[in-house]
Amino acid sequence: MSKGDNKREFLFDKFSENLLFLKENGILPKEIEIDKGDYICPICLDKFTKEHLNQELENPLSLEDAPPKSLGGSQIVLTCERCNNGMGRDIDWHLTERLKEMDFHNRISGAEMKGKFTLNVTVNGKIVVEDNGVTKAHLSEKNNNPEVLEKYINIIKGKGTKEPYWEPNPTRVDSKKLQIALIKNAYLLMFERFGYAFLFDKEYDRIREQLLKPEADIYPLDCWFHGPFPEERIGVPFITEKNIESIFALFKLSTKLSKRIFGVVLPLSGSKIERTISELKNRFEKQKEFSVEMMSFTDNYLTSLESVNLLIKYMNKRK
Repeated sequence: MSKGDNKREFLFDKFSENLLFLKENGILPKEIEIDKGDYICPICLDKFTKEHLNQELENPLSLEDAPPKSLGGSQIVLTCERCNNGMGRDIDWHLTERLKEMDFHNRISGAEMKGKFTLNVTVNGKIVVEDNGVTKAHLSEKNNNPEVLEKYINIIKGKGTKEPYWEPNPTRVDSKKLQIALIKNAYLLMFERFGYAFLFDKEYDRIREQLLKPEADIYPLDCWFHGPFPEERIGVPFITEKNIESIFALFKLSTKLSKRIFGVVLPLSGSKIERTISELKNRFEKQKEFSVEMMSFTDNYLTSLESVNLLIKYMNKRK
């Protein structure tokens, strides 16, 4: 077996056992019917068996990075290939692209932005941020007509030449899909931490539907916040303060040049997530730093009945 095969089998057993454990202890909703050895994709909720670890099948279970590997994430759960590939192709890259753009706008050394230079003629190139925030133009031999490029260089070399006009390429980032990517990462991190214990709550139906239908308006997309957050809080803590009780998934996104911490608000059973988001936004608008009552749950919520019961009890108190 390859390293990937071993990782897929490990994750399958981990969450399949959690699913059976919840059923045997009467915690799984009655409408969720499973047999021993079943695994449910946390995004589409389709059922799979161990046979679906075979990567030659039409829609096998695949390793899912959360956050994306390109942003420092790791393989923490399994999703079906249809969900995995579809979101990677249509959702995740918007997040990666935007963070690279932020590196450039923040003048981080090594960041670059592609665009066009115009001085009588137009050529393709890029601006690269060097040490101390100084920027330098680089022309592309590969992406230019050789004659046009030579003409441009000769014009630049001329005495008294004006500065060329620089126009960055239009961003390809869809801001809506960028926000959905943040929600997806928070959702999968929550699943990795707590398993299926409250995954089937109707509040999470909205998130799953939003992930599967990015063009629709289903879940409030303004549920994320970008620091400053203390690194020691990274994880999936609960906000326990009255009227804003929620899950606040905190995770680090790392490009080759920078590291940033994002927080995404996820619902608890019966919570009005829009109210929670509104209250947090109001606080952030008033001050960049403020204290919120939070609690980090560090128990084993996949196989410990006592821990799961305490968690469910806490959530039921709020209904």
